[in-house]
Amino acid sequence: GLTDGRSILNFNFEPVIPMAINQNWNVIARTIVPYLNIPGPQLTRFTGIGDVKEQLFFSPSHPGALLWGVGPVFSFPTATNELATTGSWAAGPSAVVLKFVGPLVLGTLAFNVWTFADNDHVKPEVNGLSVQPFVELNLPDGWAVGSSPSISANWDAASGEKWTVPLGLGISKVTLVGPLPVLLGIDYYNNVQRPTGATKTEMRFLAALLFPKGKKQ
Repeated sequence: GLTDGRSILNFNFEPVIPMAINQNWNVIARTIVPYLNIPGPQLTRFTGIGDVKEQLFFSPSHPGALLWGVGPVFSFPTATNELATTGSWAAGPSAVVLKFVGPLVLGTLAFNVWTFADNDHVKPEVNGLSVQPFVELNLPDGWAVGSSPSISANWDAASGEKWTVPLGLGISKVTLVGPLPVLLGIDYYNNVQRPTGATKTEMRFLAALLFPKGKKQ
């Protein structure tokens, strides 16, 4: 196959900035900057940035037992990795819901994006769903273990093989870098369902900057 079962390496940098709109509502801006190392044919590998995504979640300032947020997601054609290039400006709806049950955090994040402008008319337009259920067990000293697989569907897949379904686990730790809390994590996933020629496994590395809540000016 194209990748010979080799693993994709995904380094995600994710600043998360909450801001108060008014007394009742917040907006949380989450930027996803992926740096990808993807296996290619004949034992080659391709590295570079993928498409940057910006998610905006509007959520109530005083939620109940269930925390939630909804808003738009935007995908920008910033990829420098040849195998990850889409050439598409895309957007769609996104939503997140989570609940704390003792030391457990349970929830799901989902979005779908569609192309609304295209820089590369040779490639197919983007029409993709991402559903990321997560379960995390918080441990002492900022450590946590859990699973947050990114289940995805390419609705326009020419082969008809739309779904990629990973299973795996990860470990993370919240630490301070100067005054800012930073979430560092590493995950390993095996794609139990995937299109023909897609990578079999994925190693995901995460660095998320967690900014304090800002106030409306």
